[in-house]
Amino acid sequence: MKIHLIYFSPGGTTQRTVRKIAEGITFNLSNCVILEYDMLDRTNRKLNFEFPKEDLVILGMMTLVQPFGPVREIFQAIRGNHTPIVGVVLYGNGMYGNSLRVMKHQVEKRGFEMIAAAAFIGQMTYDARVANKRPDEKDISLQLNFGEQISQKLIHEKKLQLRSKLKTDWPKNTIFHYLKTAFFLYAPLGSMKVPKPFNSLDFNSNCIECGLCEKRCPVGAIDLQKKQSDSKLCIGCLACVNGCKQRGINYTNRFMKKAASDCVKFFAERRESEIFL
Repeated sequence: MKIHLIYFSPGGTTQRTVRKIAEGITFNLSNCVILEYDMLDRTNRKLNFEFPKEDLVILGMMTLVQPFGPVREIFQAIRGNHTPIVGVVLYGNGMYGNSLRVMKHQVEKRGFEMIAAAAFIGQMTYDARVANKRPDEKDISLQLNFGEQISQKLIHEKKLQLRSKLKTDWPKNTIFHYLKTAFFLYAPLGSMKVPKPFNSLDFNSNCIECGLCEKRCPVGAIDLQKKQSDSKLCIGCLACVNGCKQRGINYTNRFMKKAASDCVKFFAERRESEIFL
């Protein structure tokens, strides 16, 4: 059996998470071949990947991939043939919103059948104090266990389907919640983007011009020769900042940094990951 791992992972947490889920699946399923597709790479997003019914796809994204990622290109690059798919989102201890429902809506339009889904916790990109050092051992154990449960489902269930109803994780009981849910579910892909002033990056004296940031940027916004980032192209995913081993790039927008800092207080209570089978 082939297990295809497709992920958009600017900080690397989503990549590690889908790998752990696949590892859990192989505890009960032998002779699995695991293939990976990194959607930070623009060349991958321009290809067409088609997956047969006999394979399994695990799709991993950050919850804010709609404004912070090339979501339309990712979905357009993949197509299934009644192919079972597992949807995974990562979020920073706050709320995962409507992301799993949006993912299910989009992949099922493209020939996939969602059989499981999960929202896992990862350290916040903008402020490491939120969900600090997560996923931790407890989270990783849950990721592996989730994979084992998926393998049991593949082995024992003739009709693969998602039995659990996916949730929307926002403050509820207001008309605004229901309107927002509908908007995110049916809004055209790529219709949202972080405003240009929010995407401010500065290079500092630690930069050794290794080129890793330029290579990791999913939209080609970085010009290393000029040591500049094009704020019109930048999607604010911080793949460049997360990938810089020298800490040679700073995210400088005060509004976003303040908002992330406020999350330390708002989302101080530990949240646990949620799985749907």
